[in-house]
Amino acid sequence: MDIVFSLLIIFITLIICILKNIYIFYPLLFGLSILILLALKRGYKIKKILTMLLKGALKTNQIYILLILIGVSTAIWMSSGTISAFIFYGIKIINPNLFIISVFFITLVVSFIIGSSFGTVGTIGIVFITLAKASNINLDLIAGAIITAAYIGERISPLSSSANLIAILTETNLYINLKRMSLSTVVPFIMTVSIYVILSIKNPLSIKSLNISTELQNSFNLNLMVLIPALIILIFVIFKIDVRIALLVSIMIACVESLLLQSRSFGEIVHFIIFGFEMNSHNNISNILHGGGILPMLKTILIVIISSCYAGIFEGTKMLKDFETILEITSQKFGTFFSMILASIAGCFIGCSQTFAIVTAHQLMSKIYIKRNIKKSDLALDIGNTALIIAPLVPWNIASTFPALILSVGAGYIPYAFFLYFVPLFGLIKVIDLNYKKYVLDTKN
Repeated sequence: MDIVFSLLIIFITLIICILKNIYIFYPLLFGLSILILLALKRGYKIKKILTMLLKGALKTNQIYILLILIGVSTAIWMSSGTISAFIFYGIKIINPNLFIISVFFITLVVSFIIGSSFGTVGTIGIVFITLAKASNINLDLIAGAIITAAYIGERISPLSSSANLIAILTETNLYINLKRMSLSTVVPFIMTVSIYVILSIKNPLSIKSLNISTELQNSFNLNLMVLIPALIILIFVIFKIDVRIALLVSIMIACVESLLLQSRSFGEIVHFIIFGFEMNSHNNISNILHGGGILPMLKTILIVIISSCYAGIFEGTKMLKDFETILEITSQKFGTFFSMILASIAGCFIGCSQTFAIVTAHQLMSKIYIKRNIKKSDLALDIGNTALIIAPLVPWNIASTFPALILSVGAGYIPYAFFLYFVPLFGLIKVIDLNYKKYVLDTKN
């Protein structure tokens, strides 16, 4: 009963802090303090508890360097004009009569390239929502298409911290996971695209002026060569080379292009790498293109560390044993995927972050998958089809509140985020179908 009460306090604290726009690390740290006190109450020594926390944090240590590289690449890609080029050429190919589906596909490509849903929404997403505001299109609808595409791209990108976290936790191959995640959701994707096409025809873009393209041309040299850092990533992905090596090569090329094509100084590049990219001019572009860097990425790293510490203390103290038992019974009756959905929802609701949901889902379900002799690759796939994409459907989860805040919309975008709930829904339908066929077969025998 004490764990239920503790989780309730943590949940309420997280909700309050998110509503007040307080950095989520602080309520998570407060929650971890409560769990430490609970462990002490249950008789665990402080040395043992610290060992649990360290064990949990070390489980995801491989993701920390990757996150730093992603932070650096985001800043340098902005500096070199790579991201600006994606925005510029993306706007060029937009068909006003198919605006929504164009937004969806361009956003998806950008998200796949940079591997960050937040980074995508904060760049190309702002551009598209600005265009929509100048028209008469439902902003929730556009935001739904943007956020959906951002999470689809992040979900299958080799640069995605979430996808890499899943691979590290489950001890599986990243590229195999990405391929399976793509192939397992073909039907939901086709349905989502079909709906957006219909909505596009019914909601054409009426705006004629795209001033942001002119501002991009005035601020950057948009020579096609600036796309090379992104192409390097694609080439390395094709040959399944370590993502960290791909990022290092891409960063070095982007640094050279920043010097030669964008006339940046060496000092500016170092500043961008550490503190993130920013522009001196005050225009629409400067409001869109900023971010990345090592120091800002440390905030994300701290969230991953603290979430991993939660997993460490849960595993070491067996606090969630009762819930794990419930999930095991549920998996026996309704299948492991159904239990994975429950575990993911719990993580998304209580932890209020995508990272927490992924770590918690793995923590609660990994032993059940092992007992039932289910492959680790299937565990990774199920986490990718639940925790990773359910988080943005929870209005108080940072995976939902942050992009909604950037796009100046509320939770009204959620009904239009079709793919995000189609995937777990189709997974459930498969489970129900298999259970029904099993029931019919058992009845006949």
